[in-house]
Amino acid sequence: MKKLIKIIVFSYCALFFQNSFAQNDQEQVLNDELFEELKTEAIKLYTSAEYNAYMDRGFKFAAKLPKDYGKTKEDFKTWIVKRIDQSKFKTVEEAVSEYEIMYELHHKYEQLQKGIYKKRSALSDKYGSSLVSDLYNEKVSKKIIDIQLGR
Repeated sequence: MKKLIKIIVFSYCALFFQNSFAQNDQEQVLNDELFEELKTEAIKLYTSAEYNAYMDRGFKFAAKLPKDYGKTKEDFKTWIVKRIDQSKFKTVEEAVSEYEIMYELHHKYEQLQKGIYKKRSALSDKYGSSLVSDLYNEKVSKKIIDIQLGR
């Protein structure tokens, strides 16, 4: 019986200390200046009207393309010339113009996303990817979703 009580007490203490350390780790991440920068930059980017317009434009562009677009290694103009009738674009020029706009916008936002990724990666290296991922989802992703849904 004494052995059972010792095991129960030990288990309780271990659980208590584990939760204490986990709480301290969370607080360290949340108080890290880099996490605050990450949070601010991600929320600002992913809730901006410009970024939302870019995403909307991308979906509309993709909807006009023939289904086999992602399977090609040809440059876009060569590829679309052969398939303009299978697309929902009125002309090759319209398709190429929209592609060039999307290409430029993609590179613009890719650079901003790389900055966010580098911060998240540095935090993951410092605190562990699981903890940082959980906190990012809780403190950043949920906030972005709430803003997008108008909550």
